[in-house]
Amino acid sequence: KATQEFIASIDASKLTGFPNNPGTIYNDANFRFDMQGLTKTAWNLQIQANKGAPNTSVAKVAPASVA
Repeated sequence: KATQEFIASIDASKLTGFPNNPGTIYNDANFRFDMQGLTKTAWNLQIQANKGAPNTSVAKVAPASVA
């Protein structure tokens, strides 16, 4: 549920015109939406749980969600 709420909170303007370089596109206390880079045909976009997230369920999965 927390992940769904995070996705719903991303402003539509953040979902177009992605950068070509890696970096965080959007974040809150629990998650971040990252541009990892480009493949030959697409953007590598990821939602990752933040270490130390205030939501304890999110914090438990954070170490496994980071590449």
